[in-house]
Amino acid sequence: MGPPRSGIVDTLRPTFEWVATDYDCAIQGYRVRLSSAGDERSALVTSGSTWTPESDLMPASMYSWQIAAVASDGSEGPASPMYYFFTGPLCSESQTRMVRLVSPAAGETVTYPNPPLTWSYPLTNCIPEGYDFTVWDVAEGRNALHGHGSPGTSFETGISFLQDCRLFYWWVQPIIGGSVSPNYVPSYFVTDFTGTCPGAPCDASTLLAPQPVAPENGSAWNEISATVSWTYEYPVCLPNITFHAQIARDPDFDRLIAYSDSIHWLSFNPAAAFLDDCTTYYWRVAAETGTRSHSSANSSRSTSQSPSVRSSSFLFTTTSIGKGTKRG
Repeated sequence: MGPPRSGIVDTLRPTFEWVATDYDCAIQGYRVRLSSAGDERSALVTSGSTWTPESDLMPASMYSWQIAAVASDGSEGPASPMYYFFTGPLCSESQTRMVRLVSPAAGETVTYPNPPLTWSYPLTNCIPEGYDFTVWDVAEGRNALHGHGSPGTSFETGISFLQDCRLFYWWVQPIIGGSVSPNYVPSYFVTDFTGTCPGAPCDASTLLAPQPVAPENGSAWNEISATVSWTYEYPVCLPNITFHAQIARDPDFDRLIAYSDSIHWLSFNPAAAFLDDCTTYYWRVAAETGTRSHSSANSSRSTSQSPSVRSSSFLFTTTSIGKGTKRG
């Protein structure tokens, strides 16, 4: 049989081959059906067991195909299983891009233990050799799922790989030039299979203060910018929470150097806020549920129409910026 299953063909007019079967009745040939998004083809082959399309297939696309014997009266027998293959050209290293994650969507609540993963590649004129995909269980600090796939942009399994009431990160990396690209943008989702995870119903009555992770209180920091990060005790509530983070020069947070009131992640990286050396900074983060009204863009604070819980403030001191890695 050909093209090879899940393989990549190097021509846009591949030859399809199959094994002829002996039948008790006479047949007039075989019906070949070829399908891709936006390209449906069918051909009746009356001689031999090969077929080549008369026009080019679409480049960088996934195709499915199957065949069925056609009796002398025109009726078709049972179709073969569906086979898949991909058309090139392969992406070069200069065409390496970060994968776009589709499903589960960022912040989605997944209600069963083996959801399909889907993604897309931003270039349409080439195709990676395959993909490396990872689902990371934050609570256990290990992979819940990891694998290498074909150039297809989805993965499904009948095996359960998620635990209930957990936070998961997931990402996909293209394989180009025989190597897995080191660059990726992760997304996250939470699981709640029965609707009874701790923290539900995720409203003001269960809202908790986020717990800061880094920089640790009193730590030394030697990066020119600070990425602050935190955890939240009830993962199932993360899709319903907005975080507010502030970094300031004073413990009263009157002299802010960076802030955001619309964070839907567990970290804040103010790329445009550069730190001075040998200086003490303070940071804090708040969690909020419900509907908010924003203040003007020039204000460092926002007013809230829903309850907000703020964590304690933490401090860190910069030292030898740019001469090492962060400590503490």
